[in-house]
Amino acid sequence: MTLRAAMLSLLFALAPASVAAQPLGRLVETGEAPWPDGAIGQVVPVDGVRPATVGALRSQRALVSVHLGAGVDVELAREVLGWSEEALDALEFRHGFPAPLPDGNHGGDPTLDVYLTADGAPAETVVDALDATWIWDRASAFVRVRASLDRGALKRALVEAIARAVVLGVKADHPPAYVAAMGAAMGRMVTREAPDLAALRAFQAQPERAFFGGEHGDLEGRGASLFFDLLAARWDDENHKLVKGLLWAPVRRTPVGGVRLWDEPDVFDVARRMFRDEPEGIEGALMEFASARAVLGTAADAYDLAGVRDASLAVRPVRVVRYGEIPKWVTPTEMLEPTGCATVVIDLDDAPLQASMALWFHGSPWQRWMVRAMRIGRDGLAARELASPVIAPSGEWSLQMDVLDGYTRVVVVVLNLGDLGYEPDVPQSANGFFALNIGSGERAADAGRRAR
Repeated sequence: MTLRAAMLSLLFALAPASVAAQPLGRLVETGEAPWPDGAIGQVVPVDGVRPATVGALRSQRALVSVHLGAGVDVELAREVLGWSEEALDALEFRHGFPAPLPDGNHGGDPTLDVYLTADGAPAETVVDALDATWIWDRASAFVRVRASLDRGALKRALVEAIARAVVLGVKADHPPAYVAAMGAAMGRMVTREAPDLAALRAFQAQPERAFFGGEHGDLEGRGASLFFDLLAARWDDENHKLVKGLLWAPVRRTPVGGVRLWDEPDVFDVARRMFRDEPEGIEGALMEFASARAVLGTAADAYDLAGVRDASLAVRPVRVVRYGEIPKWVTPTEMLEPTGCATVVIDLDDAPLQASMALWFHGSPWQRWMVRAMRIGRDGLAARELASPVIAPSGEWSLQMDVLDGYTRVVVVVLNLGDLGYEPDVPQSANGFFALNIGSGERAADAGRRAR
């Protein structure tokens, strides 16, 4: 058996038991439909059931009405109406987003209806129906918010829910996690608040998941707004052209009678074109996001995405290895979905002077991968980063680096790029497994002297 074959055999022997259950390959196009009926895409929405109410307040200047559930204070409803007007004004006139899609005579008139109820989830945005003209896959929606929330939480939930209505009015077939993420990001444009730390923690707790995947609940989806925050901080302009492009450009029309909305092109198809002039394309942007997640809340968080200094917000490493423990063979406990990531930290506190280190990465060969090694200085900043290109098709890559004085740790970030399809509506069927071999290398200068 060759060394490569032996390594791959060991790699899969160490993989989690779930690897055997992972079907390989992608759904293929069949007939006139781009995928088998019922396989992927969001279900064509039906009229949502609206809460019972005892009265309504209608805005005289904005396209919004607030409906009161039984027992809800009228003065609170007046305050909510004011917040709703401010949110719609800010989204449309300050940031350039469209108004929510009119809903015909639902709720008594075509305006956006906000239902203030005594119980239920903190907030939700419920689709009424697709655009009656069926020109595009757009949907009207109504908003329901629980009145018992404290004022700060109530305003945040309301603004995010209104932003989701805007998103659905532009494109109804985005996955729920995407709608939640975009709604949270747009909501913060209005409120100018820091991200919800509970949502960030929920999202960061599952780094192996595809960040717009169907496994995420609403809280994790809101935390995934971190992706749009990175785009805004790193690539977007003050008019949000990039974020707006990801919202508008994928819009299409599903033929009448379809069971599910056709989601091609999806957000990643558009992002691939938007980043085509970047040196590493969309893959480089995804790697930048994975790296930002790895150091979120620390001094190395160059974009200050969390808005606070709290190292517990960073992705929890698969393993922390002291330099004195190497050589070390590290494997993850979970397989990575496409766009999922993992980190391994090498603690350099016990590294000798002028030491060096080597990394050998081995990933599932049916995946594409990227790896980045971030050297963190004593000031907590990322002093220098060393990164791989897209690793394919072998799934193998290696790196040697000097461990210079002043570095306290190396954070190795592993990103699964899957088959580069990034289909957010496709059930994940290409999860990947990796192993990282960490060894003590030799200084490049010493190697060069011996070679001479």
